[in-house]
Amino acid sequence: MKKIILALALVALTLGINAQNFKGNVSASYGILKQSIIIQYETATINDRVSLGVNMNYYLQDWKGPLFNYFVRGYKSSIEEGFFLQASATIGNLTTLGDAEEDLIRTIENKRSFVYGGEFGMGRKYLIGKHFTVEALITLRVLSRPNNRYSDGQYNQGLIFDDKTMWLMSTGTPIGGHVAVGYQF
Repeated sequence: MKKIILALALVALTLGINAQNFKGNVSASYGILKQSIIIQYETATINDRVSLGVNMNYYLQDWKGPLFNYFVRGYKSSIEEGFFLQASATIGNLTTLGDAEEDLIRTIENKRSFVYGGEFGMGRKYLIGKHFTVEALITLRVLSRPNNRYSDGQYNQGLIFDDKTMWLMSTGTPIGGHVAVGYQF
């Protein structure tokens, strides 16, 4: 698993070749609805309308932990700003739902699960001045659900939603996106 992540990161970095004036973009945002911190790096490729990048979403509630999206973007006109389409592969390592102190209805062992998936999206990047960017992105994604390990048989008693529904309403929602601010160099 670590070798796969390292290989994907190295591919994204080694393909970064200067396209016009664009060398890269670093941006960040905070997810209000899903309580997550998003940090993103985008780099140019040989073509001045295609970029590669990675973003890390670190979720702070429900299924907690990092998700990495390795993406490729195609821009309508230029890599520096404008409308783009994006496709990405997603991998992550999330905790199971709930903690013993926070969740009195059920007790779940605190284990981590590997999740994977992919997404397609579209967005627009605005260049403000020479270096500052604002990026809006909306995506549709499919993401595997973590395996929960329960320590008792009382799982669904008293719950409004089961964990599959809660997954789709929180970290695993099929609709995503962000508005990020960044610096372009």
